[in-house]
Amino acid sequence: MNRKRAFSFSRIIPAVLFAALALLFSLPAYAQKDDKVERFIKQGNEFYNKRDYRSAIDQYDRALSSSPNSADALFGKGFSQFGLQQYSEAASTFSRLTRVAPDNAQAHAALGEAYRATGQHQNAINAYRRALGINQNYAEVHLLMGHSLLALRNHREAIASYNRAASLKANYVDAYESLGVAYSGLGMYTEAIAATRRITAINPNHPNVYVNLSWYYSLSDQHQASADAGRMAVKNAPNNYMGYTNLCRAYNDLGRYQDAVATCKQALGIKPGDGETYYYIGRAYASLRQTANASSAFQRAVTGLIEFTKERPDEADGYYLLGNAYNETRQSDQAIWSYLKAIQLKPQFPQARYNLGVTYRLSGMRREAMDQYNQLRSMDAKRAARLLQVINGR
Repeated sequence: MNRKRAFSFSRIIPAVLFAALALLFSLPAYAQKDDKVERFIKQGNEFYNKRDYRSAIDQYDRALSSSPNSADALFGKGFSQFGLQQYSEAASTFSRLTRVAPDNAQAHAALGEAYRATGQHQNAINAYRRALGINQNYAEVHLLMGHSLLALRNHREAIASYNRAASLKANYVDAYESLGVAYSGLGMYTEAIAATRRITAINPNHPNVYVNLSWYYSLSDQHQASADAGRMAVKNAPNNYMGYTNLCRAYNDLGRYQDAVATCKQALGIKPGDGETYYYIGRAYASLRQTANASSAFQRAVTGLIEFTKERPDEADGYYLLGNAYNETRQSDQAIWSYLKAIQLKPQFPQARYNLGVTYRLSGMRREAMDQYNQLRSMDAKRAARLLQVINGR
């Protein structure tokens, strides 16, 4: 599990949303005929550029009191409301703007971003589509629409949007990063790796690319490649705990347990209490037969991952790892619930289905285990065969 495998859309934090707006749109040029209105907008822009958003809104409101249909003032006010994380208010402002400037693609895109910030993804998609009806070559809007489609778990349409964005804008790193996330959500790890590797040729120092690659390689059982990517992640961003966490996981999968312990400790030094990292260090301790250390780590993994799933309830990987941690602490009922939740969020999740099948079998629920085997056959034949051996007691 990786806390920022690209920016996972339903999980985008407000600062990222605001950054997206800042990249997409420019502040008004205060091209008004009324000198007083022009002065208010100019002063509002000056406050906005100083991040004094409340003072900026006051100036834009003064402009609007004299010129209620000033598109420039509405743009500035909506941006300033975004800066204050007043997303519902921003949506109201941008909705008014689209009535004032119905043929302005940026106005509709801004409304879409305000809706997305409040989790109204279908409304956001509708606004993005209106923007694209005005300018079908608006690469950034294709990208943003993909984010909302992905938040609604419409992976294939999201992939189409991201591909369109990449085709319209050369070297569009955000589009390739997003493609990796969308493909991964469908269990299409080869495609996720290919899309993410495109970024290494564009910007090899990108802060997320090797973190993401390490995870995708791990999901496709390419453990040496996962370790190589993890080492690059640590090299590029030595203060990012996720690089160390991913490298710890890869070392576990390669049987390098002492190295796993060392790198997990580095991750925990940067982010104490991280549930995922505690799960991986618990695995390493268990393999080294340090039973007390392993037991303590798995208990802390459960605690940390419960908190993570509360914060990120749409993160399938979090529930998957929580299921693993529950199994390690002999809480099979909770493990089953966690795996089922992961599969609900991400149906094409072979690792979760395999572990669920094993847990069912160990709990004496053979029929349910066979159901997971039958599901696995079409998505990962090798893993399905291993599960069948477990079910048959071989």
